[in-house]
Amino acid sequence: MKYIFASPAMKAVQSKIRQVAPTDSTVLVTGESGSGKEVAARLIHEQSGRRRSPFVAVNCAAFPGSLLEVELFGYEPGAFTGAQRRHRGLFEQAHRGTLFLDEVAELDLGLQAKFLRVIQERRFRRVGGEAEIEVDVRLIASTHQDLKKLVEDKKFREDLFYRISVFPIEIPPLRRRPEDVVSLAAHYIEHFNREMAKRVEGVTEETQQILLNYPWPGNVRELRNTIERVMILRSEGRIRPEEMPLEVITGVERLPTADPEIYIPRGTAKIQEEPPVLLQSPAPSAPAVLPGAPAAPAPPAGSAPPAPQVPASPTPAEDSGDGRDPLTRADLKHLDRQVARFEKDRIKAALKLAEGNQSEAARILGIRRDTLRFRMKRHRLMK
Repeated sequence: MKYIFASPAMKAVQSKIRQVAPTDSTVLVTGESGSGKEVAARLIHEQSGRRRSPFVAVNCAAFPGSLLEVELFGYEPGAFTGAQRRHRGLFEQAHRGTLFLDEVAELDLGLQAKFLRVIQERRFRRVGGEAEIEVDVRLIASTHQDLKKLVEDKKFREDLFYRISVFPIEIPPLRRRPEDVVSLAAHYIEHFNREMAKRVEGVTEETQQILLNYPWPGNVRELRNTIERVMILRSEGRIRPEEMPLEVITGVERLPTADPEIYIPRGTAKIQEEPPVLLQSPAPSAPAVLPGAPAAPAPPAGSAPPAPQVPASPTPAEDSGDGRDPLTRADLKHLDRQVARFEKDRIKAALKLAEGNQSEAARILGIRRDTLRFRMKRHRLMK
């Protein structure tokens, strides 16, 4: 197993892995879902002196508290209904190897206390047992949540936080390391060529640009799934833009609460700064008088002032009634700029309503916070 990367950010991650792997220090790997946290844990194990012993992984979010305790510590016969024989837990299975606790923030407070004791004393009791069992295990934990915030909110034990975060490693999301997108895509094409017995040569330049423009909210996992989906339908040659999923082609994301047929564009073209769209007509002003032209006569005394003459806005060609689109070519030019300007105005309005709170602004707009931040950067709204 290895990381596929070309970015300085992942080079720094690889360096940290090489430095901590030979030790027995506890490691906390953080990063968004799909960014490759388990890959980091496996690399640490494979480069350590424990590589010939088991690597045991468990997703803490997959079990409720009582079941996770049984999985971690095992149980004795008669410990509960149906426990007819002794069961070795994951700590015992990982003896002299590495135990990887994925999504460690999901541990409930009661189990956190028991887990802390195992880290401190390297011993535990099976559920329903009395004898203490010693274990020699290297612990690696991961989470996509902010553990410091959970500690502040009293949802995660502070002493456990410091125990598991001896050596933290953060895996940056794929949108922060676009240099890795092309390398990863080539790697997965090669992988699925072998797995599916195909001869796909790669992607076209246009497809490569699409891959680079998309922010990959699902990170490496989403990229892998996208390549697999495309290669199911192609046997050879290069992957063309029209073969990519619609949301990747257009750089858009479905709104979770909106009509499934409606998309909000992320936009891929460079955005030029333009004045905001006026949503209300300005107050009428006096008509301009050309130099040398006679002044307009004053209205008779006591009469109502004349209605202001609103200049006609440039309109498209009149509809001829024969079913043709009344819009002209000029009206349809620069759609990407118009959409981008509309999006920027709405983001600014949402941020104003939320008093600058990005999480609240994202809720107002019906998008995720990381999506909002991505668009704010693109529109140069980040301070």
